[in-house]
Amino acid sequence: MLGGMNAAMGIADAGGGGVGGADGAGGWRRVVESGGGCRAVRRLAAWSAGRGWCTAWRGKAKYYLEQADFHLLLVEGQAQVALRVVGKLIVEVEGCANRDPGEWWPRILLYANARALTIIHREAACRQAMGMMGQQLAGHTSPQGLDAALRRDPALVQYVADGMAGSPLLRPVVLAAWRRCIAADAACVGLAAAVFPGVFRGTQAWRPGWEAALQLEPTTIAQLPLDRQAELEDPVLAWSYAIEMEPLLYVGCPAGWREQAVVRAARIAGWVVCLKRNPTAYQRCPRNLKSLPEMVQAHREGWVLRLRNFPQDYVHCSRVLQRNPEIRAAWRQGWLGRLSLALVGVAWRKQGIAAQPDPIFWKGRTAFVSVIC
Repeated sequence: MLGGMNAAMGIADAGGGGVGGADGAGGWRRVVESGGGCRAVRRLAAWSAGRGWCTAWRGKAKYYLEQADFHLLLVEGQAQVALRVVGKLIVEVEGCANRDPGEWWPRILLYANARALTIIHREAACRQAMGMMGQQLAGHTSPQGLDAALRRDPALVQYVADGMAGSPLLRPVVLAAWRRCIAADAACVGLAAAVFPGVFRGTQAWRPGWEAALQLEPTTIAQLPLDRQAELEDPVLAWSYAIEMEPLLYVGCPAGWREQAVVRAARIAGWVVCLKRNPTAYQRCPRNLKSLPEMVQAHREGWVLRLRNFPQDYVHCSRVLQRNPEIRAAWRQGWLGRLSLALVGVAWRKQGIAAQPDPIFWKGRTAFVSVIC
């Protein structure tokens, strides 16, 4: 999957501090195919660029997103780990250039355990990493030593032995490490509650991490349980932001909030953007929205932009659109651009100049010639 070319709202999990990173430059990002799918493909390809993964090529990114979700660990804006997830199974774990993730195993295991995901790839390396983490922590018997180790990598806290967690001297250190993990990734609250029953309960334990995630990626609200959504400061506004980015999330919005004017407006705005980027998503658009003037206009504008660069897609237009003068003009403009490039290529060959093989070179000139023709 990720091997080969070195050439990404979907939905994203994000946090802050040592495990996640709420600064927008780090943390886990979950990329899924939804809506028209084009935004997710672009994000996955952008985050994969230069990391030695074939998903840096949009064709491969689209192919794999149709079959699985991608969970990427970003550090200072650069992807370090890619997880390919099907259902509750992590079917592929890759570090940069398809190497073993190495130092990132603690974060991978904490992320997977917090979401009940099962790793079925690189299982030997995974078991070895778990053993090494347990041995590494077992050597720290003083509060100062354990605190230093957990500050370097808070994700190690998941392998603190029960005896250490229950020790009066070490308990405050372990509690502080779990709080850092929860602040980075609110999903960790379940793991912390299993270690310290009765401590990590209530709004104060999970809310900071989730609110940080919602500011970074509004679509994350779809992963938050309904009872906790109601405890957010303004859940209706949070849903409106999410639906504007991913209009298909509207069906998951609770019925009481779904009928709010701000949510309905966000749904329309989200579909307008989606149709302009990918006019073929019109088939997924709800029937009660298709006849709205803004939807009809966005659908038409999307096809105009598509046909100027890809005139061969004209066959996928509906017959009604094919008779539209604006659509036909864009189709002719697109083919004129292609013809102009072909003539340029013939002229080059006659002069003994080799044609430029770089596809990005030709794509840019296709758009340019299409505009001036």
